Amino acid sequence: SLTEEIFLDLKKFLKPGLTEKEIAFFIEEKIRLKYKAELSFSPIVASGENSAIPHAVPTEKKIRENEPIIIDCGVRWEGYCADMTRTFFLGKPDKQFKSIYEAVFWAQRNALNGIKAGLKTNKADALARDFFKKRGFKEAFKHSLGHGVGILVHERPTLSPKKVLTLKENMVVTVEPGLYFSGWGGVRLEDMVVVKKGGCERLNRLSTELKDWTL
Repeated sequence: SLTEEIFLDLKKFLKPGLTEKEIAFFIEEKIRLKYKAELSFSPIVASGENSAIPHAVPTEKKIRENEPIIIDCGVRWEGYCADMTRTFFLGKPDKQFKSIYEAVFWAQRNALNGIKAGLKTNKADALARDFFKKRGFKEAFKHSLGHGVGILVHERPTLSPKKVLTLKENMVVTVEPGLYFSGWGGVRLEDMVVVKKGGCERLNRLSTELKDWTL
């Protein structure tokens, strides 16, 4: 997909010293000029302490080695939106980053394995939320697990503990667990899935494994 092409472009582009705003501009430029498409939403580029804010706005902060870099963006193509997040790391990940990343990775995997038609949206959210609780990260998951995507980037249903709707076959939703720690940063992974009878089909082909986003 075009959104995945952007993330592959980012792997070649990211280096210490670039500002969050420069990276956001790079994403916008690629989408508009290289791919002749539109943006689903303004890109989120959040590094270091800024990545502790789930919906951070890009700043003049320069990215550095040894800190999380959350990038959340999407291409709008033929009227339909995409939405995807990866967390990059420049340098050699330390034990703390690895353990937080691993928790998010497995929370997402757990949710992807459990989402299917007929499941209530609060139960879908619990697939990741309960996983984090067991790991001692209950307070650090600060938003819902996901949302519908279509003509708008945020549509019903919301996969949250509060609103209870039923997932129906062929709905497209995001699965985006994240952990956020004030003063340190955050990690989020997001993919879109199509809800099916016996499970769900991931629309993103790019890996979520840490080794593929460590530069």
